[in-house]
Amino acid sequence: MATAQQMRASEKQISGWSAIFPNDVTTQHQSLVFIKRMMAVGVSCITYLRGIFPEDAYRTRYLEGMCVKILREDSRFPGASKVVKWMMGCFDALEKRFLRTIILGVHRDPEDPNSIIESYQFKFKYTADGPKLDILSNVIGDTEVSLQDTKKASILLIRKLFVLMQSLEILPNDVSLTMKLFYYDEVTPPDYQPPGFKQGECDAVWFEGTPVHFKVGDVPTPFHMMKVRVTTEKETMEQLEKENMLNEETETSLQGMEEVKSAPNTGVKQGCVITSTLFTIFLTVIVHLIRDYLLPGVSIQYRLDEKLFNLGCFWTKTKLTTMDIRDLQFADDHCVMAHSVQDMQKMLDLFNSLYKRLSLSLCIARTKFLHLPSPGQLSIPCSIHIDGVALEYVQLFPYLGSHLSQGTSIDEEVQHQVNCASAALFKLC
Repeated sequence: MATAQQMRASEKQISGWSAIFPNDVTTQHQSLVFIKRMMAVGVSCITYLRGIFPEDAYRTRYLEGMCVKILREDSRFPGASKVVKWMMGCFDALEKRFLRTIILGVHRDPEDPNSIIESYQFKFKYTADGPKLDILSNVIGDTEVSLQDTKKASILLIRKLFVLMQSLEILPNDVSLTMKLFYYDEVTPPDYQPPGFKQGECDAVWFEGTPVHFKVGDVPTPFHMMKVRVTTEKETMEQLEKENMLNEETETSLQGMEEVKSAPNTGVKQGCVITSTLFTIFLTVIVHLIRDYLLPGVSIQYRLDEKLFNLGCFWTKTKLTTMDIRDLQFADDHCVMAHSVQDMQKMLDLFNSLYKRLSLSLCIARTKFLHLPSPGQLSIPCSIHIDGVALEYVQLFPYLGSHLSQGTSIDEEVQHQVNCASAALFKLC
C-alpha cells in the first residue's frame, strides 16, 4: 500500500502541461523548445501506440487525463535509441530553420525503405510575426497566437493521434522504420546534413496499395507552425469500417480530422510508370509557352542511311539533317544546353521566371552545371546563378544512370557500368 501511494505521488509530480511543455511561447527560443517537444511527443505517441518498441523504452507523463509516453534518451533498445538520435538531428535542422518536412515511414522490407505501408508527416513553417496566411487550408494566421491557442491545438492534436492510432490495424512484427527530411532549399546549404542523417538516394516514397491521407491537426505558436498528417492503406480503413471498429465514440473524436482519399481515376500513385509521361507533357507545355524566346541551343547533325560508326559520312554536304537541342526532359529532371555561359544564364532565367508564374520552383540545391570545352581546349572557370544563388560546378554529373564527364570521354561511364554489373553479379552469388 505504501508503494502504491508513493507511485501516485510520483505520477502527480510529472503531470500537467509544465511536465512536458514550456509555460510560455512568447519568445522565439520558447517557441522552438515547444515545437521540439511537440514533435518528440508526436513521434513517441506514434511509435508507442503502433507497438514499434517495448513499453520500457518510454517514460510516462500525464496531460489532461491522457497518459503520454515519451521515448527515453537513455533507452537500452537500439531501435528506440536510433529514433531518438534521428529526433536530435531534426532538432538541429529546426534550430537552423532549414527543416520543412519530416516523413516517418513504416515498411516491411528492410532492403526497400521507400515502399511503405504507413507514413506520418510533420511539416514546419517559420515566421517572425506569427503564422502567415495559408491559402491552401484557408486559415488566416495574421492574428495573434496566445498560449491558450497553442495549448488547445496541442491537446486536440494528441487526442486525435490517440484515437487514430488505436483504430488502425495491428502492424506485423517484422516492420521497420525510416525517416526522411526535406528542407527549404532557398536557405539550406547544398551539403548540409544534420547529425544522424546522410544524403538520400531517392526522394520519393510509394505505398503498397492505395493510400488514404488524414490531416490530423495544426499547432501554431507566434514563431512556428507544425502540421501533422497521417497516411495509411485504404484497404485497412475500409476493413475497420466494415467491422464497425470505428464506433460512434471514435467518429466523434475524429470530428474535424479531414480525410482526403486518393481516387485512382483522378491521379497516379508515387512510383507509377506513367508519372514520367505526365511530367514530360507538362514540361513540354512550358517549352511551348516560351519557345519564341529561347535561344538556338546546341546544333547537331545526323543521318539515318549509314552505319553507326561510319564517321566519314558526316563529311558530305547532302543527306544531313540539322537539329537544335535546347533542353532534355525526363520526368521532373530538366537539362538545359547552350554554347556559352551568357546563353545558359539567359535560358535559366527564362525557365525560372515561367516556373514561378506556374507556382513551381527550381531545387537550387540539386541543380548543377557542367562545362564541356571544345576538343583541345581547357575548361574556363565560370559561374551561373539562379535567384542570386551560385550553382555548383561539377566535372562529373550522374544523370539517369549514366555519367557525363567534362572531358567528353566515356571512360568514366564504362567503368561505372562495369561496377554496377559487378555489384549485381555479387548479389546473385
